[in-house]
Amino acid sequence: MPPDVVVVGGGPAGSAAAIHLASAGVRVTLLERTRAAHDVVCGEFLSAGAQAHLAALGVAVAPPLGAPIRRLRLIRGTQEVEARLPFTALGLSRRVLDERLLERARAVGVTVRRGVTVRAVEPGAAVLADGSRVTAGAVFLATGKHDLRSHRRPAGIHPGLVGLKMRLDGGGDRRERRDGGAIDLLLFDGGYAGHQPVGAGQATVCLLVTADRWRRLGASWPRLMADLARTSPRWRDRLGAARPLWQRPLAVAGQPYGFQAVAGDADGPLYRIGDQVAVVPSFCGEGIALALHSARLAADCFLAHGADTAPYYAAAAEAFGRVRPAAWASRALEQAAVTAAAVQAAALAPRLLTVLARSTRLA
Repeated sequence: MPPDVVVVGGGPAGSAAAIHLASAGVRVTLLERTRAAHDVVCGEFLSAGAQAHLAALGVAVAPPLGAPIRRLRLIRGTQEVEARLPFTALGLSRRVLDERLLERARAVGVTVRRGVTVRAVEPGAAVLADGSRVTAGAVFLATGKHDLRSHRRPAGIHPGLVGLKMRLDGGGDRRERRDGGAIDLLLFDGGYAGHQPVGAGQATVCLLVTADRWRRLGASWPRLMADLARTSPRWRDRLGAARPLWQRPLAVAGQPYGFQAVAGDADGPLYRIGDQVAVVPSFCGEGIALALHSARLAADCFLAHGADTAPYYAAAAEAFGRVRPAAWASRALEQAAVTAAAVQAAALAPRLLTVLARSTRLA
C-alpha cells in the first residue's frame, strides 16, 4: 500500500513533519539521501521556540547533550558588548540532532529510507535517481538549502554570499561551562560570523562572507580566519588556540535569504517546509525553529485539508513574516557604517542586544 505522504529530506523539518503525521495515524515514507550520520552547513543554535517544538516531538536535547547559551557578545574590531539573552538557548551538533529526530520518526512508525536520492517531485510523487517513483497523496519537500532541479527557489533579498562552517575543539572557558556559554557575533566589513559551544567540549564557527572577499582570500579557511583576527583582536582572543577539527569547512553559496514561498509556487499537492518555504538570515539564530514550526504547520494543514495546500501557505506567510525584514537587516550589516553604529548603540545601551534577540524570534 503506498504511503499517504512522502517526505523528501531527513533534516529537522522533514523528520518533524513525519513524526507529527505518523503520530496522527498517517502512513509516511521519508526519503533521505545520506546513508549515515553527517554534518551539515546549517547553524546549531536552538532557541526557546526550537526547544519547545522538540519537546512536543518527544526529542530530548537538554544538557549535558546540548550546551546552554545564556549570553550574547557583539564584537567589532576592538569593541565588545555583552548582554543576557531573553531565554536560555542550547548549542547542539546537527549530526546529533538530526539522528535523534530520525530515530524518533522510526519509533512512531515512519518508514525511513536512507541512501535514496530524489531527482524531482511531481504531483503526488517523488522521482528517484533510477527513474522509479514513490507515489503518495501529498509530497513534503524538506531538502533544506539544496534545491531540486524541478523546484528551484528564486533569488532572495541578500544574494552573493558564501556560508561557511567549521567545528573547533574548544567550547568555552571554565566559567562558561559552569554558568552557561555565550554566542559571539562578529561584525566585519562584508559579512558576519558566529561562534558558539555545541557540547562535548566543542564549538562551531558559522559565517557569511561576500563571495568577492572569499575569492580574494583564495577560498582558504586559514587565510580567512587570519584576516578576521587582524580585523578584530577581540575575535582572535575569543577563539584563542582552538583547533579546527575538520580538514576543510562546509560551504554553501547562493542561498535566497528572505525568500518566502506562496501558494502559487506549489506544483500540485506540494508542502514546502524548512528552508524550502522561507530562508531566515543566520544572525537571527532561528533556522531550526523555522524548520520545526513549518513542519508542524504543514502537518496540521494536511490533516485538516489534505492535498489543498493554500491554507498552509497562508499560515506560513503569517508565521514567517519577519523573514524578509531580517534579510534586509542582514544586508545592511555588510556596510561598515551600519555595523559601527550598531555596536556604538549597543555599547551605550547593552540592553538593546536583549531586545534585538527577542525581536528576531519568529512570530
